[in-house]
Amino acid sequence: MEPMEQHGIYELHFEVTGNCNLDCIYCYNADCRNKTDELSLEEIKKLVKESKKYGTKKFTLTGGEPFVRPDFFEILDELKGQYVSILSNGKIIDKKIVERLKKDYPQVQEFKISWDGFKSHDELRVGSSYKDIEKTVKLLKDNGYVVVINTIVLEKNQEDLVKLYDKLIELNVDRWRVDMPFTLGYYIDNQKKYKGPDPEVYTKQFVKIITKHEKEDIKMDLEIFNLYKSQFKPTNTITFDDNVHPCEYKRELISMKPNGDVIFCPSLSFAMSNFRNAGCDMKQVFKDEENHDFYKLKMSDIKACKGCRYLKVCGGGCRANSIYDFNSFVERDLSACTTFPFWEQNILPILKPDHQEFFKKLIDEDGFIPKV
Repeated sequence: MEPMEQHGIYELHFEVTGNCNLDCIYCYNADCRNKTDELSLEEIKKLVKESKKYGTKKFTLTGGEPFVRPDFFEILDELKGQYVSILSNGKIIDKKIVERLKKDYPQVQEFKISWDGFKSHDELRVGSSYKDIEKTVKLLKDNGYVVVINTIVLEKNQEDLVKLYDKLIELNVDRWRVDMPFTLGYYIDNQKKYKGPDPEVYTKQFVKIITKHEKEDIKMDLEIFNLYKSQFKPTNTITFDDNVHPCEYKRELISMKPNGDVIFCPSLSFAMSNFRNAGCDMKQVFKDEENHDFYKLKMSDIKACKGCRYLKVCGGGCRANSIYDFNSFVERDLSACTTFPFWEQNILPILKPDHQEFFKKLIDEDGFIPKV
């Protein structure tokens, strides 16, 4: 990777608080609740100033639930003239808040809202209601905001996916991002009761969705973890070789926990630096990151994936899953190993011809098919 200081920060993903008004069964951030060491408003002002110095174009504010932080609007005051995206569970957002944002905070242009299905949503996201979420999404779209829906898929809600897709199209949502739960926080204790999705069922649901998306002129961007990206073009995707970092696409993103811990991405729990301990100096944060073993990681370090049929397509999968499965960031991602044979059989044949051709060239016909 190039030095962080050289290429700057395109996006700051900052968890302004660990506190939340829901109890989602797969919450990865549960360990951050009720902490007393969150960055103060003054420290956040320094963070914003430092980020701007290195060219930050987008500030994504999340939590926990950002709206439960008492001085959240004062944080927004520091971001005038920027592009601000708020990742929220949507429970607090109402007409009064939207009117305030429209009047005083034009820098807020995008909302990322969590929505997992219908009745299953209410069970997985304890304290939330899918009916209220639908009203919130409509309110935001009616007021001109970019709306992204984030969905976590488990066995409990995998049958809701096609119906949810249709609902999001109806609501004119701008983007739908689908992901898997990580074995963190509450999900460590809840994973036996709330299992991850069945790869075969999950894939078949998305065959229906992707077929619709490819054939119809759908404006909504669609991103499905390990399976599909509608924004993909052969000219804008990374192909993985031995010298590429498995997470190369994350290089212009800084992710930060409420206490200032700098993590490589929101899915990785280990700190590579701490903004407060670095004297609120982003240059020192960059030095700390670049000296961390994870920053120096290359594809060639993932020995278990060497010779895999799908290595150049999946890049070894997600490093977070490698850690949670094997307590090491140089192992394979079992969810990717499970998913990609289904991807080749079911998803690849329904892609656009030029996309099929691109991926087929990356598949190693002599490579082994991963087994779990």
